[in-house]
Amino acid sequence: MLRWFVVVLAVSLGSPALAAVCAPQNMVRVGSVNATPGLDPASPLARPRMVHRLGGLFARIDEGPDPANSMHRVTVIREPDIWIVNRFSKTGQHVQDPGPVFEVRAPLFQGPDLPTLFRELELGCELDFIDAYAPTPQAKVVVGGAKLVRHQMTIGAQRIEFLVRPPAARGATRKVYSVGLYVNDQPKSVIRYLTYEIGLPADMSLFERPKGFNFTQAPAPAPSKP
Repeated sequence: MLRWFVVVLAVSLGSPALAAVCAPQNMVRVGSVNATPGLDPASPLARPRMVHRLGGLFARIDEGPDPANSMHRVTVIREPDIWIVNRFSKTGQHVQDPGPVFEVRAPLFQGPDLPTLFRELELGCELDFIDAYAPTPQAKVVVGGAKLVRHQMTIGAQRIEFLVRPPAARGATRKVYSVGLYVNDQPKSVIRYLTYEIGLPADMSLFERPKGFNFTQAPAPAPSKP
Protein backbone atom coordinates (compact mmCIF):
# COMPACT_ATOMS: atom_id res chain seq x y z
CA MET A 1 0.00 0.00 0.00
CA LEU A 2 1.33 3.41 -0.94
CA ARG A 3 0.80 6.33 1.43
CA TRP A 4 1.59 9.64 -0.22
CA PHE A 5 1.43 12.89 1.66
CA VAL A 6 -0.49 15.94 0.56
CA VAL A 7 1.13 18.07 3.26
CA VAL A 8 3.74 17.06 5.82
CA LEU A 9 2.39 18.88 8.50
CA ALA A 10 -6.64 17.62 15.63
CA VAL A 11 -14.81 17.71 22.03
CA SER A 12 -13.30 14.97 23.63
CA LEU A 13 -14.27 11.63 22.08
CA GLY A 14 -14.47 8.30 23.78
CA SER A 15 -13.44 5.50 21.44
CA PRO A 16 -14.86 6.54 18.07
CA ALA A 17 -14.89 4.16 15.16
CA LEU A 18 -12.27 4.94 12.54
CA ALA A 19 -13.39 6.83 9.46
CA ALA A 20 -14.01 4.69 6.40
CA VAL A 21 -11.15 4.43 3.90
CA CYS A 22 -11.32 7.37 1.53
CA ALA A 23 -11.90 6.13 -2.03
CA PRO A 24 -13.97 8.74 -3.94
CA GLN A 25 -16.39 7.05 -6.32
CA ASN A 26 -16.31 10.12 -8.55
CA MET A 27 -13.22 12.12 -9.41
CA VAL A 28 -12.00 14.79 -7.01
CA ARG A 29 -9.94 17.83 -8.02
CA VAL A 30 -8.33 19.84 -5.22
CA GLY A 31 -5.91 22.74 -5.56
CA SER A 32 -4.22 23.80 -2.34
CA VAL A 33 -1.34 25.71 -0.82
CA ASN A 34 0.39 25.41 2.53
CA ALA A 35 -0.73 28.52 4.43
CA THR A 36 0.87 27.71 7.78
CA PRO A 37 1.83 30.96 9.56
CA GLY A 38 5.57 31.54 9.50
CA LEU A 39 6.27 29.34 6.48
CA ASP A 40 8.89 30.88 4.18
CA PRO A 41 7.08 31.85 0.93
CA ALA A 42 10.19 30.73 -0.97
CA SER A 43 10.08 27.25 0.56
CA PRO A 44 9.19 24.34 -1.75
CA LEU A 45 6.44 23.53 0.79
CA ALA A 46 4.76 26.84 -0.09
CA ARG A 47 4.23 26.00 -3.76
CA PRO A 48 0.63 25.31 -4.79
CA ARG A 49 -0.35 21.88 -6.02
CA MET A 50 -3.27 20.28 -7.82
CA VAL A 51 -4.43 16.81 -6.81
CA HIS A 52 -6.82 14.47 -8.62
CA ARG A 53 -8.18 11.35 -6.93
CA LEU A 54 -10.45 8.57 -8.12
CA GLY A 55 -11.41 5.46 -6.20
CA GLY A 56 -8.76 3.71 -4.20
CA LEU A 57 -6.24 3.12 -6.99
CA PHE A 58 -5.78 6.39 -8.86
CA ALA A 59 -4.21 9.74 -7.99
CA ARG A 60 -2.24 12.51 -9.64
CA ILE A 61 -0.28 15.31 -7.95
CA ASP A 62 0.82 18.31 -10.05
CA GLU A 63 3.17 20.45 -8.01
CA GLY A 64 3.93 24.08 -8.76
CA PRO A 65 7.16 24.81 -10.69
CA ASP A 66 10.39 25.53 -8.82
CA PRO A 67 12.61 27.26 -11.43
CA ALA A 68 15.36 27.98 -8.91
CA ASN A 69 15.94 24.24 -8.51
CA SER A 70 14.90 23.25 -12.05
CA MET A 71 12.10 21.16 -10.63
CA HIS A 72 8.50 20.81 -11.77
CA ARG A 73 7.30 17.50 -10.40
CA VAL A 74 4.25 15.49 -11.37
CA THR A 75 3.36 12.20 -9.70
CA VAL A 76 0.91 9.81 -11.35
CA ILE A 77 -0.39 6.82 -9.41
CA ARG A 78 -2.21 3.98 -11.08
CA GLU A 79 -1.78 1.22 -8.56
CA PRO A 80 0.49 -0.68 -8.56
CA ASP A 81 2.39 1.69 -10.90
CA ILE A 82 3.75 5.08 -9.83
CA TRP A 83 5.46 7.52 -12.20
CA ILE A 84 7.32 10.58 -10.88
CA VAL A 85 8.49 13.05 -13.52
CA ASN A 86 10.26 16.40 -13.74
CA ARG A 87 8.85 18.60 -16.48
CA PHE A 88 12.04 20.69 -16.58
CA SER A 89 14.44 17.84 -17.30
CA LYS A 90 11.94 15.59 -19.11
CA THR A 91 13.10 12.71 -16.93
CA GLY A 92 11.22 10.45 -14.59
CA GLN A 93 11.21 7.35 -12.44
CA HIS A 94 8.85 4.42 -12.45
CA VAL A 95 8.15 2.65 -9.15
CA GLN A 96 6.00 -0.41 -8.61
CA ASP A 97 4.11 -0.75 -5.35
CA PRO A 98 5.04 -4.15 -3.90
CA GLY A 99 1.70 -4.50 -2.10
CA PRO A 100 0.32 -6.75 -0.78
CA VAL A 101 -2.46 -4.18 -0.33
CA PHE A 102 -2.99 -1.85 -3.29
CA GLU A 103 -4.66 1.40 -2.35
CA VAL A 104 -3.80 5.09 -2.42
CA ARG A 105 -4.07 6.99 0.84
CA ALA A 106 -3.84 10.78 1.12
CA PRO A 107 -3.68 11.76 4.80
CA LEU A 108 -3.67 15.50 5.43
CA PHE A 109 -1.73 15.21 8.67
CA GLN A 110 0.92 12.79 9.90
CA GLY A 111 2.98 12.37 13.02
CA PRO A 112 3.52 9.91 15.86
CA ASP A 113 1.66 12.12 18.33
CA LEU A 114 -1.45 12.54 16.20
CA PRO A 115 -4.63 10.92 17.52
CA THR A 116 -5.45 7.85 15.45
CA LEU A 117 -8.71 9.35 14.24
CA PHE A 118 -6.97 12.46 12.91
CA ARG A 119 -4.71 10.29 10.75
CA GLU A 120 -7.82 9.07 8.95
CA LEU A 121 -8.62 12.55 7.58
CA GLU A 122 -7.81 12.44 3.85
CA LEU A 123 -7.81 14.91 1.01
CA GLY A 124 -10.99 14.57 -1.01
CA CYS A 125 -13.08 13.16 1.86
CA GLU A 126 -13.05 16.19 4.19
CA LEU A 127 -16.81 16.76 4.00
CA ASP A 128 -17.54 13.13 4.88
CA PHE A 129 -15.19 13.44 7.84
CA ILE A 130 -16.92 16.63 9.00
CA ASP A 131 -20.36 15.03 8.71
CA ALA A 132 -19.20 12.01 10.71
CA TYR A 133 -17.23 13.68 13.49
CA ALA A 134 -17.87 17.45 13.54
CA PRO A 135 -21.33 18.03 12.04
CA THR A 136 -22.36 20.88 14.33
CA PRO A 137 -21.22 24.33 13.12
CA GLN A 138 -19.28 26.24 15.77
CA ALA A 139 -19.55 29.72 14.28
CA LYS A 140 -19.95 31.79 11.13
CA VAL A 141 -16.89 33.77 10.16
CA VAL A 142 -15.74 36.06 7.36
CA VAL A 143 -12.25 35.57 5.94
CA GLY A 144 -11.04 37.70 3.06
CA GLY A 145 -14.62 38.65 2.28
CA ALA A 146 -15.74 35.01 2.14
CA LYS A 147 -18.61 33.96 4.40
CA LEU A 148 -17.63 30.67 5.98
CA VAL A 149 -18.83 28.14 8.54
CA ARG A 150 -16.41 26.79 11.15
CA HIS A 151 -16.41 23.15 12.25
CA GLN A 152 -13.88 21.70 14.64
CA MET A 153 -13.01 18.69 16.72
CA THR A 154 -10.58 18.37 19.60
CA ILE A 155 -8.75 15.40 21.10
CA GLY A 156 -6.52 16.29 24.01
CA ALA A 157 -4.37 19.30 23.15
CA GLN A 158 -4.87 18.87 19.39
CA ARG A 159 -7.63 20.39 17.33
CA ILE A 160 -8.63 20.31 13.67
CA GLU A 161 -10.49 23.35 12.39
CA PHE A 162 -12.45 23.29 9.13
CA LEU A 163 -13.65 26.42 7.37
CA VAL A 164 -16.33 25.59 4.80
CA ARG A 165 -18.12 27.63 2.16
CA PRO A 166 -21.87 26.94 2.35
CA PRO A 167 -23.68 26.09 -0.91
CA ALA A 168 -23.82 29.15 -3.16
CA ALA A 169 -27.20 28.15 -4.61
CA ARG A 170 -29.85 25.46 -4.40
CA GLY A 171 -28.38 22.19 -5.59
CA ALA A 172 -24.79 23.38 -5.14
CA THR A 173 -22.34 21.65 -2.81
CA ARG A 174 -20.29 22.89 0.10
CA LYS A 175 -16.62 23.63 -0.58
CA VAL A 176 -13.76 23.38 1.86
CA TYR A 177 -11.93 26.69 2.32
CA SER A 178 -9.20 25.58 4.72
CA VAL A 179 -8.22 22.88 7.20
CA GLY A 180 -5.87 23.58 10.09
CA LEU A 181 -4.19 21.44 12.71
CA TYR A 182 -3.63 23.23 16.03
CA VAL A 183 -1.70 22.08 19.10
CA ASN A 184 -2.46 23.98 22.31
CA ASP A 185 -4.28 26.45 20.04
CA GLN A 186 -1.10 27.18 18.08
CA PRO A 187 -1.20 26.47 14.32
CA LYS A 188 0.99 23.54 13.37
CA SER A 189 -0.24 23.18 9.78
CA VAL A 190 -2.83 25.08 7.76
CA ILE A 191 -3.95 24.06 4.28
CA ARG A 192 -5.72 26.68 2.15
CA TYR A 193 -7.84 25.29 -0.67
CA LEU A 194 -7.71 27.15 -3.97
CA THR A 195 -9.98 24.70 -5.80
CA TYR A 196 -12.32 22.11 -4.33
CA GLU A 197 -14.39 20.07 -6.79
CA ILE A 198 -15.98 16.72 -6.01
CA GLY A 199 -18.29 14.46 -8.00
CA LEU A 200 -16.49 15.08 -11.30
CA PRO A 201 -16.69 12.67 -14.25
CA ALA A 202 -13.64 10.44 -14.47
CA ASP A 203 -10.84 11.50 -16.81
CA MET A 204 -8.67 8.39 -16.98
CA SER A 205 -6.09 10.14 -19.19
CA LEU A 206 -4.89 11.93 -16.05
CA PHE A 207 -3.74 8.62 -14.58
CA GLU A 208 -1.86 7.23 -17.58
CA ARG A 209 1.93 6.89 -17.89
CA PRO A 210 3.20 10.40 -18.71
CA LYS A 211 4.44 10.72 -22.28
CA GLY A 212 7.61 12.42 -23.49
CA PHE A 213 9.82 11.51 -20.51
CA ASN A 214 12.96 9.39 -20.23
CA PHE A 215 12.18 6.92 -17.44
CA THR A 216 14.44 4.90 -15.18
CA GLN A 217 13.24 2.11 -12.91
CA ALA A 218 13.47 3.00 -9.22
CA PRO A 219 13.97 0.34 -6.53
CA ALA A 220 10.68 -0.92 -5.15
CA PRO A 221 9.87 0.19 -1.61
CA ALA A 222 9.60 -2.44 1.10
CA PRO A 223 6.27 -4.30 1.09
CA SER A 224 3.69 -2.88 3.43
CA LYS A 225 1.94 -4.93 6.07
CA PRO A 226 -1.58 -6.07 5.07
